[in-house]
Amino acid sequence: MIPKNINREHVIKAIEESKKVEIPKNRSSKNFLLEFNGDYYPPKYIISLANKYANGKELNPQEFGGGVETNDFLRDLRFNIVKASTKSPITKSLKENKKIKVSIAHLDSDPFLARIIIADEGEWKGDPNDAKRLLEHICKKWPEGKKVKFVITCGGFIQFKWPQSISRKNIGDNKNPNKGVLNTLFEEAEKTVTKVLSGSLNEKLRELTDYITIGIDSSNKEGKPLSVELVAMVNLKTGEYFWTGKSYPLSGKQTNELVRVTNLETHFVEKLEDVGNIMLLGCHDLKMFDPRQYKRKNMTSWRKNIIKEFHLAAKDKKPTLVLQHPHSTVKIRTWNNAWIYLRKEVIPSVEKYASAGRYYEESKKSEYDTLDKVLNKTKYCYTIDFIVQPIEENKVLLN
Repeated sequence: MIPKNINREHVIKAIEESKKVEIPKNRSSKNFLLEFNGDYYPPKYIISLANKYANGKELNPQEFGGGVETNDFLRDLRFNIVKASTKSPITKSLKENKKIKVSIAHLDSDPFLARIIIADEGEWKGDPNDAKRLLEHICKKWPEGKKVKFVITCGGFIQFKWPQSISRKNIGDNKNPNKGVLNTLFEEAEKTVTKVLSGSLNEKLRELTDYITIGIDSSNKEGKPLSVELVAMVNLKTGEYFWTGKSYPLSGKQTNELVRVTNLETHFVEKLEDVGNIMLLGCHDLKMFDPRQYKRKNMTSWRKNIIKEFHLAAKDKKPTLVLQHPHSTVKIRTWNNAWIYLRKEVIPSVEKYASAGRYYEESKKSEYDTLDKVLNKTKYCYTIDFIVQPIEENKVLLN
């Protein structure tokens, strides 16, 4: 396994060292190369050298895998991996992972929205090219004669590249970040989503739905790590974007890493035609409506204040629809309590709700509820439920 503390600077130092020495013949690469400033290097060998700068010794090549493990690690550090034979770019994509199929698990006679549920054993990486291809296939699988108001996706459905210009210093306090820098993250995310929805896909989607909501994440793993979890709602007719993101981080590590969306107004879209007022939630934001969360005695004051402010905003805006974008949902109890109390105790104006989390979570693999139960307990409206699943290698991609 590659040590997680190896960062981009360590890799660059390893590249510089490799220029000064003769690369051992048994450490050359036949399949992939690391491209940097127009030159090419064997990826696995560079990782071994980089470990000297991170941990004081060269990493034994038998202690970690080449191919996918090494390539994905370097791509996460924003390095380019190319084919050794043609030196053409390689990106993380469905082609490197298990092949998948798309099927319809549930179809109501008069659906209000469509959900994309990814049940792929951890293969989904949020690659924008994969997202585009998947959405194109959803369009092909779409049931004839059905049009919905929304298509919704999971948290992290797309990953965008963290801008190199944004550091911890630029952000300031991640719990109350610099607003200008946060706007830059919105802008970078919008460029990626716009590219995914470009061309004929936009035209196809407009025929099937009025809006699409997309969970889009990014992270900076160098130095003191940072991350952001955003949600975009796109009006496919006008091209207008509505942006929000997670305002209520997980406790522990994420509290000190998540660049929080502090403007609670962004969670609400008012007076939408044929819908009314909408509340858009990032993954963990729904927990603010779970009494087991907001009645905890040991809760910090800033968390209590966020929940109080959010409840007041929600009561004032009176949303009729709530759309949540969890990264995963495999257990009914994860969100069920929050949904119940949201409608009955906090926002009785809510008439419909839905979420579209991935049906995968490694740490809870032995505790899954059935997919049918999860689908049923994460909506309160009529839906089309598209399920993305792996298939055997000898079958057709996206069959």
